[in-house]
This record gives sequence, structure tokens and C-alpha cells, in this order.
Amino acid sequence: MHVQLLMEKSWPKVKSGLLYSGLIGLFLGGIGGGVDEIWAAIISTAVLISIFGAYNQTLKRNNGILSGLIAGGLVGLLVSLAGLPISRNINGILDGALFGLLSGIIAGGVIGVITHARPHEEDPLLTKIFLIVGSIGLGAFLGGGVGFIAGTVLGLISVSWHGSIVAALAGGIVGGYLGSYYEKLQWILLGASVIALATALSSLIGGALAGLVLGIISGSFAPMLFVALIGAYGGLASRGLVAMAVEALEAPSEMLIQGAVPFLVPAMMVGMMVGTAASGVGSLLVLPTALAVVGLALGVFGELEGKHNNQVTVRTIVEMTMMGTEEWPIRQAIRHVTGPNHLEALVGMGANLLVGLFGSVLGIMLGMQISQLVVRLIGSMS
Repeated sequence: MHVQLLMEKSWPKVKSGLLYSGLIGLFLGGIGGGVDEIWAAIISTAVLISIFGAYNQTLKRNNGILSGLIAGGLVGLLVSLAGLPISRNINGILDGALFGLLSGIIAGGVIGVITHARPHEEDPLLTKIFLIVGSIGLGAFLGGGVGFIAGTVLGLISVSWHGSIVAALAGGIVGGYLGSYYEKLQWILLGASVIALATALSSLIGGALAGLVLGIISGSFAPMLFVALIGAYGGLASRGLVAMAVEALEAPSEMLIQGAVPFLVPAMMVGMMVGTAASGVGSLLVLPTALAVVGLALGVFGELEGKHNNQVTVRTIVEMTMMGTEEWPIRQAIRHVTGPNHLEALVGMGANLLVGLFGSVLGIMLGMQISQLVVRLIGSMS
């Protein structure tokens, strides 16, 4: 009886999101069918629509999550299209480093275009050109540095005798440091175990989703390695070799405890872009989905913070994720759909998921038909 009343109460809000869910599923399915990434399309649709449905049902307004979802998807599609000409599998450490460097430069350049410094109307033409070119150059420089480290790690995984072991080791290191945020041994062990398992499975499965996971882990190494080198130098200069090793090991953990979002998230994003680019055309599906989730999350944060005009734009996403921001209310966002609102969230998730998956299946069939038609047209012209 309680569930029936909840359905009657929540159905109008669920209905308002069904159209969006169907269109999102159709879009992702169309890409998946067109590039022959069927399972990636289904999984991406399920993840994105489930999150959207839960928050669409429980939040008072949905303009923030809708605008964030659309803006994030556009950023992901733009970056993946820009990197598609160089997209290929990584073979070797040097190859990975060079690929990561180039992919990072492209990603950083696109970000620089989006967030370029805006000149004043009275500024001379040369100043306006300098601000635009300088913004693009700075973005490319920073993106290239992170991409170089991420690509090196991905290259190391690709040449090892068993890549899943190296991937698990890399994931365990990152997970252990992330768990150290809570300053308790059980969280360190849990973080290391869970992320090590996720990265090992991703390495074994392969494909675009694996590129996403491995890219995030690889990108995380950049800020951790940077602060570890700073700590090592400080320890060596003050107390010797033993202090150098201790400071190098402790520095990433201290970075996380002191609030690492401005440092860690941008590196994760660039690593994600490099990893998905290395997975091939699947990046056209996985990267827009991942950044759509990020944009949706920013919309949720805005609603929970009570922003009056909560609109998430492409520039907002880039500035908050790639250029640093304060700590995000992640725990509050999770409690919002797992606390007293959990039944309402499940209703929204279930209804939107069914419609989204139906749209995804239709999109897959449509994408496959369009792909076959394009192939036949190209064949008839040659």
C-alpha cells in the first residue's frame, strides 16, 4: 500500500523525465550501434539514466541536472571528436608517453578554447589575440604534462607480461591513497582492494569502458607523483635519504587530507580523456557519458546548495573540474538518494531506466542501419 501511494505521488515527476531518458538512450544507443560498441552503449545508458532518474525524482527542480547532463555530454563529444584522428591502441611505454602527451595537448587545447580569458571591449586586437592564444597554450601545456604521465602508466600496463597485474598494482596504490583521506587503516585497505580489483577487471575486459577506468587511475598518478617529488626533495634537503623516502610516501596522503579536489580531479579528467582515446571509436560513447555524469553531479550539488539559478554550462563544467574548485558535497549528494528519499529515488530510477534502455535498443538498431548504409554508399562510390 505504501509503495502504491508513493507511485501515485511520484508519478508526475517521473513522467517529466521519461522523455529525456528516452532521448538520451536513443542518442547513446545510436552512437553504440554506429561504432559497434553495443554493450558499452547499454551499460552507459543504464548508468547515466539510473543516476538521472534517482535525482530527477527526488530534487524539487531538475533544470540543474538537465543542463549539467547536456553540457557534460557536449564537452565529452567535442573532446572525443577532437582526439579521434589520433585514437589508437597503445603499444609500449614510449608509445604510451607520446600518445598521452599528444592526447593531453589536444584535450588541454580544447579546454583552453572553452575557458579562454575574455578580453575587454576596449583592449587592442593584439591583446585579444594574446589572451586567446595564451589560454589555449596554457591549457595544452598543462594537459600535455598530465597526459604524458597518464600515457606512460598506460604504456607500462600494455607491455607487461600480464597487464592486469600492473593495472591492479596501479589501482591499489591510487585506492590506498584515496582511502587514506579517512586516516584509518581499514579504509586504506578497502580503497586499495576495491580499486585494484576494478582496474584488474578493466584490463582483462578491454574496450572503451576499460580505457575510461584505466585512464582515470593513470591520470591520478600525475598530482600524486608531483607532490611526492616535492616531498622527497624537501626530505632529502633537510634530513637525508630516509626522510626523503618517508616524505615521498606521505606527501600524496597529506594532499588528499588537506583537500585534493583542485589537484586530483583535473588530472583524473585528462587521464580519462587519454584512456578513452586509446580505446578507439568507443571514446565517442564513453567519454560523453562520463562527462554527462560529472555535469549532472554538478547540477545536483547546485540544487543541494540552494542556488537560485542553477544552470550548468559547458564553461561551468570545465572551470569546476579542470581548473579547480572547492571540496564538493559528495556525501550529502549520496545521502540525498540513500536516506529518507530512497524509495522515491528507486521509483524514479526504475521508471526512467526502463524507458532509457528501450530507447537505447532502438538507437542501437538505428545506428547499425545507418552504419551499414554509409558503408554501402562508400563501397558504391569506390
